[in-house]
Amino acid sequence: MDQPSPEPDLLAQSLTDLAWVNRFLGGTASLIHQLRQLLVGYQETHLRVLDVGAGGGDVLLSVGGWLAGRGAGEARGMRLRGVALDFGQQAVRFAAREFEREGRRADPDKKLDLYVVLGDGRALPFADRAFDVAISTTFLHHLESEDAVQTLIEMARVSRWGLVASDLRRTVMGHLVTSVIARTVWRRHEYARHDGPASMRAAYSLREAAALAERAGLEAAVQAQPGFRWALRWRRPA
Repeated sequence: MDQPSPEPDLLAQSLTDLAWVNRFLGGTASLIHQLRQLLVGYQETHLRVLDVGAGGGDVLLSVGGWLAGRGAGEARGMRLRGVALDFGQQAVRFAAREFEREGRRADPDKKLDLYVVLGDGRALPFADRAFDVAISTTFLHHLESEDAVQTLIEMARVSRWGLVASDLRRTVMGHLVTSVIARTVWRRHEYARHDGPASMRAAYSLREAAALAERAGLEAAVQAQPGFRWALRWRRPA
């Protein structure tokens, strides 16, 4: 999936698999749980969100649904103005198609205002505090530690309110579970069969995730999450 020119059909399948992981193995739930805490005291009726390493854009769509109060038991009624940023041209095109499809299917009230941008999380092409919140889900493990730190610095720079990052947490049990899924659910999915176990091996431990935040100069809450994940939440000091 990280190769320079992935095969389009296999990449689309892999992005669909990643959306499944985020939905059913805790990535999206972890991120929304952290956003709920981050946004305590936020009074505006719209939220500008940048999703760094957005892949197919599934998490941003879920955030939009949560903000609008669809299926979450929360009548927030907020409008999302979201930007999905990724450095893969095919991923950006995939996300654009998903946003267009979702807009036609499930956004009659026009609560979603979504865009895609081709860009590098280490050097975000946006002004300081251009967004209210920056998010990242299941992305930082793709980066070496120096690049992950720089990405967190950039996410903080462009965020007016704060940031949330959620990613895999490297554990022995997590690797075993991921290997089992790769051999069963994904046995015929070429990219996911390889990338699942590889991602768990590359993931940061909870201690390492806390060190990333510290090196980025962020006084952040870094917590273990269900599903072999960790979450980092930082709110800009008043």
